[in-house]
Amino acid sequence: MYDSLFQPIQINSVTVPNRIVRAAHHVPLSLEALIGYHEARAKGGVGLSILGAASVHPDTPFEPVAVHDDRVIPFYEELTRRCDDHGMKVFQQLNHWGAAYAAPRPGIPLWSCSPIPNPRSGIVPRELTQAKIAEIVAAFAAAALRCKKGGLAGVELQGAHNYLINQFLSPATNQRTDEYGGSVDNRVRFVREIVAAIRQEVGTDYPVGVRIVGDDWIEGGARADGYAEVARLLEKEPIDFLDVSQGGYWAFQRMMPTLESPLASQMPASQVVTRAVSIPTIVTGRIMTLDVANHIVESGQADMVSMVRATIADADLVVKARRGDEARIRPCIGTNQGCVGGVASGQFGCVTNALVGQESSGLSEDSPAPVKKRVLVVGGGPAGMEAARVAAQRGHDVRLHELRRALGGQVVIAASVHERSDLAALTQWQESEMRRLGVKVVLRSFVDPDTVRDIAADEVILATGGYSEKSLPQTMAPTTPIPGHELPHVLSTWDVLDTKTPAALGARVVIFDDTANFEALTVALGAVQRCEKLTIICRSESPGSRMPWPAATTSAAREKLFAHDVQIRPLARLVSIDESQVTMASVDSGRTEQLEADTVILCLHHQPNRDLSDALQELGIEHHLIGDATGAQDLQRAVTEAHAVARAI
Repeated sequence: MYDSLFQPIQINSVTVPNRIVRAAHHVPLSLEALIGYHEARAKGGVGLSILGAASVHPDTPFEPVAVHDDRVIPFYEELTRRCDDHGMKVFQQLNHWGAAYAAPRPGIPLWSCSPIPNPRSGIVPRELTQAKIAEIVAAFAAAALRCKKGGLAGVELQGAHNYLINQFLSPATNQRTDEYGGSVDNRVRFVREIVAAIRQEVGTDYPVGVRIVGDDWIEGGARADGYAEVARLLEKEPIDFLDVSQGGYWAFQRMMPTLESPLASQMPASQVVTRAVSIPTIVTGRIMTLDVANHIVESGQADMVSMVRATIADADLVVKARRGDEARIRPCIGTNQGCVGGVASGQFGCVTNALVGQESSGLSEDSPAPVKKRVLVVGGGPAGMEAARVAAQRGHDVRLHELRRALGGQVVIAASVHERSDLAALTQWQESEMRRLGVKVVLRSFVDPDTVRDIAADEVILATGGYSEKSLPQTMAPTTPIPGHELPHVLSTWDVLDTKTPAALGARVVIFDDTANFEALTVALGAVQRCEKLTIICRSESPGSRMPWPAATTSAAREKLFAHDVQIRPLARLVSIDESQVTMASVDSGRTEQLEADTVILCLHHQPNRDLSDALQELGIEHHLIGDATGAQDLQRAVTEAHAVARAI
């Protein structure tokens, strides 16, 4: 099974043991934690890992790795020693950020190919002079030599995603009139000079590759056929491999597709580029399952596949597949919340894997508990199932009681919307693992204090969740419910998303989003197909704006919404609702406005279900409270809390 994926491949003098690659991605960890993170994926069977972009020059940001200084070499030596023991090859991606990020210190100018502002930095850069180009070319070559001295198996030049090399390659950002601008051959000149300089330093037998895009997704940019021509020119240099991605900061959702996008969503454009060359190729873009990955390689669309987020979710993806344990692979659900969003917040992690980024800490869900206990978990949503799974994994005797007739909690409700259906992969996997581990599951079970006393568990974990209720007050008017909330055409989000009896919607639908998390976007994606006009009133700047790095987490959902007749009314609150309209008011000015509405959907903060917790507290029965019952509507936090509690028992 997966025979094509598990074949070795030769890249210049290096033999990569299989076709599973981890493309370069930034991870905000300490150097020791970064080594542990990559070592875990090496143990898990990954064939090649390309380290996140390292800065080749001191006038460009360089966290966490600065490869423009010899002090990086001991780090590389330790990293390669620990990864080589498991057979994984390690390359380093080399980069100059160009206009994409502000300089690391005041007084350093921001350089680029042309004075075109990048949407990431918002700064108009200086156009590179001939002397500065030569300086940066030499810096790339010196950085590559440091990688070789440190024991890394190869290097990749970052020529994608609107960074400096891509700023030369793309006709949208390259407006030069000298020998570096204009024709494709001229636009490739900069990277061609870098490759030649690197060869002078590292020799001809050291792997050197380039990452490019298959489509700029910018007005005036190059499409797949244009980058196929770039690829053919680069192959002649020669380079040893080509890594193809999509988009950049002008179209972040194309670069980092979320669960709203189909699997392997970048392949239509990427394969135009990969099929244009004969050197080994790598592709990326929501390749989440081994079936999809194997098909890409088997069909000749590419030689290797990047599965970064899939191997963040489960470092052991490859070894589990090799031993026939595919059902045990922890899924990536594609929200980007913990991984890509975590980069922006500095809290790198994973919604489905609570230990990501902590691999060097020694924490483990597999360590046996010192004393076997009887554990009662109340609630079968993602938090309750995670707690039950980890506790059982550690050897405890676990039983889980769920009020409803099925497990999954609010994830099942959200996953009823087609674009969010991948969310259910998490709870399906948790349920499968619980049953494998022997957790006793009792459905349609109402648990009260007497039940808890009768079970007499050593540890009680309450994951009783919260509930969507339209009578709750809004944040900007916390003392009273919204006037008119009791009218029959006013619905809660669960009324709309209920998979059994979803409420009917009128032609003109107004959603009030008080939370700015994923929920309003989810209900909007479900409602927009069932109405003629949709308006979203947001207390914040836009729906989903409270999620980490909205460009990476929620922009794809907004793009799908705006394909329909959808309007966003930001920074507003509801004043009242009547039979045919809503009255809204600006949060800033207080100015009111009326909107016609046949149906009003209230997306308010959930009411935590703490009744059982309050009763147990009065009786002096100790327990742990996790998930939405704590008042936080956050899937990643719910899973992380549950994992930590179960690991501590």
